[in-house]
Amino acid sequence: MPKNRKYVKAFHEYIQTNEIEWKDGLIIENSRKKGELVTYRTFEQTKIEEGYRLIWVHSSAKEEQDKNRRESTIKKALGKLADISKKLNKYKLKTKEQIEAAVKKVCKGEDDFFNINLIEEKEMVKVQSTPGRPGPNTVYTEDVMSSFRLEYSLNEQAVSKAARIDGIFPLTTNSPMVAADVLKKYKNQPYLEKRMYTAKSVLKVAPVFLESPKRIEAMIFLYFAALMIVGLIERNIRKNMQKENIEKLPILPSRMKTKTPTWNNLNNFFRNVHMSNISQGENILSSTVKGMTDLHYKILRLLTVPAPLYPLYQNIKDQWWEFEPTG
Repeated sequence: MPKNRKYVKAFHEYIQTNEIEWKDGLIIENSRKKGELVTYRTFEQTKIEEGYRLIWVHSSAKEEQDKNRRESTIKKALGKLADISKKLNKYKLKTKEQIEAAVKKVCKGEDDFFNINLIEEKEMVKVQSTPGRPGPNTVYTEDVMSSFRLEYSLNEQAVSKAARIDGIFPLTTNSPMVAADVLKKYKNQPYLEKRMYTAKSVLKVAPVFLESPKRIEAMIFLYFAALMIVGLIERNIRKNMQKENIEKLPILPSRMKTKTPTWNNLNNFFRNVHMSNISQGENILSSTVKGMTDLHYKILRLLTVPAPLYPLYQNIKDQWWEFEPTG
């Protein structure tokens, strides 16, 4: 659910003054930090106006991320406020409007975290009324000269208030499943998004200009079939790697290794493999495959692709292009 929905704002205001009875959800290993566990808790409200269930989730990993992000933002803002304070009454920071605009730019979106006070000090000074060098007959007038001083401090109460919503995000669903199971389904979302990435980048799905519904359905079906084949290829090689206790394969550029080969990785790895045919009329006189290595054949075995489809590169003789004409 987007953050600008009224339900999100209302819950954030509620949790800042009320205690929530969270229920245990999931405990899984952090995908980015080995050995670290992430704890999820859930809290369910009554159904929203649209009729969907609204489930709030608290993540220990997201709580840490939100805290670190806020601390980093505050640290940067304090540093910039210190720079502004040093440059007051100079250059483009001479007027109240200029200073306030600079402070607003620095604290944009985080104004509540700071107590800022711009103090104006006025001083009467004598100013020469006419240009030129001052002399015994020079006339002076009194003028008011303004200077500014910036005082700022961290609003600890606002920071503490913001910390109460760290790690919290909402889920909406019409499923009757318990909250923990809804969360499990949600955690599977990145795998679905990965397939969308494959469709857009690898298969290069692009707008097509078709008017007939049958043609549109046919085009979508072809992309669906291709996406399914890609998924089966990746699933097959990873399962066989697990069976043979192969942790990584060096198929990435510069011989880097990967635990989870993708169709795009495999496609790029086989890009230098090519087949050459020499024919005379309708007869193929010679057919060879170049570029195959032991690792290529190992991957074919993991993909359960029959080896006879690729001629053994060891049997390719030197000057393979030489042949005797027939007929």
